[in-house]
Amino acid sequence: MQALKKFLSSNGANAADTLLAELDGTAKVINKTGHSLSFAKTALTLLVWCKIICETVHEGLKDESFAMLSKVSAVFYARASSAENEKLARKAFKTLTSMWRSHPDVLEKCFDKLLEVDMYQVEALSYASICIRFFTEEKEMKKVHDKKGKLLETYLKLFINTKTLPNLKYMYGIKFLLKHVNHETFKDLMLPSIQKSILRNPEIIIPSVSKFLNHVTIDLSQYAEEIGKSLSSHLVAQNDQLRSTTVDAFGNLSKQCSDVDAIGKLIDVIGDVFYSSEGKLTSVDQKHSVIQALHAISNNAVSGKSNREKLAHQLYNKVLKFLETEGHEGILCESLKMLSVWTYFISENVPSTFPGVLKRAFTSKSSTSLVRTMYLQVAASIYKGNTLSDGIPLIDLFLNSFQKAKGQAHVAQAVTESLTAGIVLEKFAALDDDAISQKLQPVFSLSLDNEKQFFTSDKFLTSATQFGYEQLIVFYESSICKSFKTFL
Repeated sequence: MQALKKFLSSNGANAADTLLAELDGTAKVINKTGHSLSFAKTALTLLVWCKIICETVHEGLKDESFAMLSKVSAVFYARASSAENEKLARKAFKTLTSMWRSHPDVLEKCFDKLLEVDMYQVEALSYASICIRFFTEEKEMKKVHDKKGKLLETYLKLFINTKTLPNLKYMYGIKFLLKHVNHETFKDLMLPSIQKSILRNPEIIIPSVSKFLNHVTIDLSQYAEEIGKSLSSHLVAQNDQLRSTTVDAFGNLSKQCSDVDAIGKLIDVIGDVFYSSEGKLTSVDQKHSVIQALHAISNNAVSGKSNREKLAHQLYNKVLKFLETEGHEGILCESLKMLSVWTYFISENVPSTFPGVLKRAFTSKSSTSLVRTMYLQVAASIYKGNTLSDGIPLIDLFLNSFQKAKGQAHVAQAVTESLTAGIVLEKFAALDDDAISQKLQPVFSLSLDNEKQFFTSDKFLTSATQFGYEQLIVFYESSICKSFKTFL
């Protein structure tokens, strides 16, 4: 780098013009390559070269040379930050900020040139967005306000109102622009474009919309139902990738919603896909996507125990009919797994129908061990703390399930069911009730029987699923802790 500085200092703007022509050719080559860490490192090195050119001879550069410097800098920054490597992206930003702080006039001049770029518009937008980040950190909010409007229009043109798939790798820099979207801009500019584009080109637009929803910082509660309705039909699209990105979009939308009613509306919008006017869903893949979307929106910004419990009850009631009529084991188990995530938020009032649903699931002739295990997982998430007393009438049901391991220690799934039932039963040990403690005695006796090894046989340990191993660890952790407390 010292040699480059010395070369430029000795030969001035003419040398810089020659070097910029070479860098322009390199930018074209790099821009045609795939995104990788090695290319990102190369781009970072070339960005440092641009910084040296700027710091050494920028005052002697002609307008066209400065425009080229701005253009290649945008390409190299965009490439350096597109490898999804946070350390590399920070170095690229630090390279630019050190140049901007030492030569403030360069930033303004460079920004103006970026808006004139035709060939590398996405890269220029990424670079301009990082300029917005710099203005924000320097607390120059007037500049942010003055410049963000045109950039957001450019963003819409390149990522939302487009007929070709945009390169989302460049979103690292652009996300700093999206953080400045306010409610007025979102309602008047962004939302109408998003809705129109989803209707026109969902396969192309929804991945961009998902990224957009992830990076805005405003609360999207008031728009949740409207956006959700635009997305919901694509949960049952024929295209696998489209369904997957739609699930992601719902997850990113819910993370920006803090209002309990907004998430409640999303539950209804997604849940209604199960019972659409076009008839019952028959495709396993479509059902899978709907369940994944309901799972995704459990990660939301709603606060307060009572609000979360309200949503858990709503979700439970929404999917209950589906649970009782679904015949596909895999889909039913996935639905129950999703339900167990939501029912964890139940802390005061157990759904009145749940005990009956559980009993029917265990006595049904078509019920399998795997399905019963997942129902037990839901029970484990519901019965805790203040709700334990509501589960007392079900203890015998749980004990019957737990005892299965005695005769089927060679069947991995039966042992997993027994372990899950044991986890539920061990929760009731927290109740100060002698009759219940007596009922639970076989649970602790069986778990600590080292001779018979009901839960640690070689057959189980060599054939259990990942979930089975997890249940084994949780069960023994709880057993040891409860036994230790009893001993004390």
